[in-house]
Amino acid sequence: MIHGKYTKQFKKVWDYTHELLKCNKGSSVKLLKDTPSILNAIPVFKRLYICFDACGRGFVAGCRPFIGVDGCFLKWPTEGQMLAAVRRDGNDQMYPIAFAIVERETKESWEWFFKLLLHDVGTDHPITFMSDQ
Repeated sequence: MIHGKYTKQFKKVWDYTHELLKCNKGSSVKLLKDTPSILNAIPVFKRLYICFDACGRGFVAGCRPFIGVDGCFLKWPTEGQMLAAVRRDGNDQMYPIAFAIVERETKESWEWFFKLLLHDVGTDHPITFMSDQ
């Protein structure tokens, strides 16, 4: 009762992505879904990537090209992982760049995350990555 129905909440993720794009022009929001093999099956949430436009542009404009990446377990019945890309800003505070919710921390999910991240922050200049900061 405290946590509610997860299936009901996951149905809202499509509306959430549309609202993010509407309210945060220029942001990157990618949603992947699995379609079960059963005929007329409802698509199921698989992955979500978000890079707010201000965070991506802020990193490119004012941060050193150094990004820390890490993943952490999500504690809900469907499990999953959150992948994040951050850096320290000029005040030595954590500066979020992008994050993703994925089914598992695998080579495939990290490749997907990095492909989208590099598209958002650009590849015109070298970037140093550090994992498990």
